[in-house]
Amino acid sequence: MPVLRGGGPLQQTTPPLAAWLLAFALPVVAVGVVTSWAARGGPTGEAATQAEVVARLDPEMVVLGASVATHDVDLDALAERLGRDPARMVTVAVNNAALPVWYLALRNRVFRVGARPDVVLVVGTLGQILEADLPAQHDRIAFARELVGDESEHELAPVGAHAGTLALQARARSAVDEVTHLFRGLALRATRGGDAREIERRIDATWDVLAPPPLEQMRTIDPHAVQRYERFLTRFETLVDPEATLLGSLVELAAAHEATVVVVRAPVAPGAPFDVGDLDAAAGGLRAFLEARGAHYVDLAGLTLPDDAFRDPLHMSHAGAVPFATAIADALEGLGLQRVPAR
Repeated sequence: MPVLRGGGPLQQTTPPLAAWLLAFALPVVAVGVVTSWAARGGPTGEAATQAEVVARLDPEMVVLGASVATHDVDLDALAERLGRDPARMVTVAVNNAALPVWYLALRNRVFRVGARPDVVLVVGTLGQILEADLPAQHDRIAFARELVGDESEHELAPVGAHAGTLALQARARSAVDEVTHLFRGLALRATRGGDAREIERRIDATWDVLAPPPLEQMRTIDPHAVQRYERFLTRFETLVDPEATLLGSLVELAAAHEATVVVVRAPVAPGAPFDVGDLDAAAGGLRAFLEARGAHYVDLAGLTLPDDAFRDPLHMSHAGAVPFATAIADALEGLGLQRVPAR
């Protein structure tokens, strides 16, 4: 039975322009809201936890970097040599992450919570220090986890993306990677059995030995896993001009909070696939760049260490971390930075 309106049959009409606009705008607005929410979410996980710890400690000295900063610098030995209180020293490290992530960690975990250290030690290999962008997906995820939502375009330059968009991309990609890895692992084990398990075991155990596993033998079993592993090993081999990195911004950030930056180049195990070749020119350029900005460069790549100084190609054992910390302390003393200045 026809429906009547105004005394006549209902006419089929085209939806008004406003309806079309609303249908188009709703998903756009929804995406914008979610993206803005992600950008304002603030640091998560370890970043948020350490920010609380740093605010409580109000450290006098911060050791900044990736896992090298954690494993290679013995804070107790450093404090004792410098005559400082070890309780007022803290390591702010984002493991397996590039320099842009370190910058954000210093900005948001340290200075943003009100801490005012007088010295910021940036510790890493030359390749890690001279890193302009985020070379791997886990770097992007780590970068996203440090965001608080008020970063400038310059601070986001390493990824060239809106903070919220980056956060969503990183979280989505992380989930996809986890699922893909799970199903690839199941498929490899079903079709290749023990060989595939051996590949995974050798790659996972690489950092427990002084040399990489025999990659040539592995390529015939799981070439994709080996390719990922090789990319990880070589991700810091491309050294860029310091001007292209956030290192200058890091020095400026510290100076704005009355902190002095000292960049320390750490040694690596003999034969390790890091910092290889003639790096003198790059190191000299880095020194000039830092000193022109009131920061300091300490090159300890050639430091003489005991035979058991490294527990893997990149990270030191206790036997190496103590003399390394002592060498850092001696360098700081030479720069007049051994004790807290009067404020």
